[in-house]
Amino acid sequence: MSSSSSASAVVPVPVLSFSDKVVVVTGGGSGIGKALCDAFVEAGAGVGVALDLPHKLSSTSNGRVWSLPCDVTCPSQVSQTIQSIKNRTHNKIDIYCSNAGILVPSDDATNDSCVKHGVEEWNRILQVNLISHITALTCLLPDWERGIGDGHFCVTASAAGLLTMVGDASYGVSKAAAVSFCEHVQIAHSPSVKVHCLCPQAVSHTNLMPITNTDSSSHNTNAAMTDGALSPQEVACATLQGIQNNDFFIFPHTTVPKYVLRKAQNHKRWIQGMQRMRNTLFPQQQQQQQQQDEDSGTKLLLQRSKL
Repeated sequence: MSSSSSASAVVPVPVLSFSDKVVVVTGGGSGIGKALCDAFVEAGAGVGVALDLPHKLSSTSNGRVWSLPCDVTCPSQVSQTIQSIKNRTHNKIDIYCSNAGILVPSDDATNDSCVKHGVEEWNRILQVNLISHITALTCLLPDWERGIGDGHFCVTASAAGLLTMVGDASYGVSKAAAVSFCEHVQIAHSPSVKVHCLCPQAVSHTNLMPITNTDSSSHNTNAAMTDGALSPQEVACATLQGIQNNDFFIFPHTTVPKYVLRKAQNHKRWIQGMQRMRNTLFPQQQQQQQQQDEDSGTKLLLQRSKL
């Protein structure tokens, strides 16, 4: 819409070009991370740096793609690796995709208890899914606030961070914390830092997909599979488009914003819907609860009969 007043005229936002940008991607050895590296380089990035554990890096550095070993749960490794990259790129990192993430599998796929994971397992998942983002930004922020590098900080959270993860509290809580961290950074450090919070549902060919046994005869307990799985390449494409548009939230699965809106409009009804989903995904737990309720009812009747 145009306006006759120059003061109120809409100024078009220039489309971000990835040409010659320095892009760093954690968890870059496979899945979404590898797809992001490939997509950025294909889009013209000067350097795409894949950071991952040594055994996950499939190739050595060559051309515009560098593969560097780094454990994101080790702050000193992260700091040293970021500094070594800046030493080779005139102190510039334009886009940092804090993508590494894990879930902690359970020995019992039918167990959806919120305390099925011990404190050590909770600490482990929080180190990767939350603290690694804080560690990275601590290293990147000083230069970005001085205008060195474009300052795009893309965090791979999850739709689970907005909608919970039925059956896996540790994963859902860690991703919810990542979403909250992104919001705080956007509020406190814009415009020096441009935050992008990537929230996909299920993504194929990643270490997060096989939450439970994928044998065709087994019962599926992966709540993220409700709307099907996208490929890492599809998620990467949506991510680059979101960064170009300077979007805060990036939703590769287009149904997620609708679910978020429903949750906001009627939280009680949404909780009830999640409970129904839980009963569908974990019927054994529902049956056990029903049996416990029946046993309790029987005991109560016996007690009353003795009065």
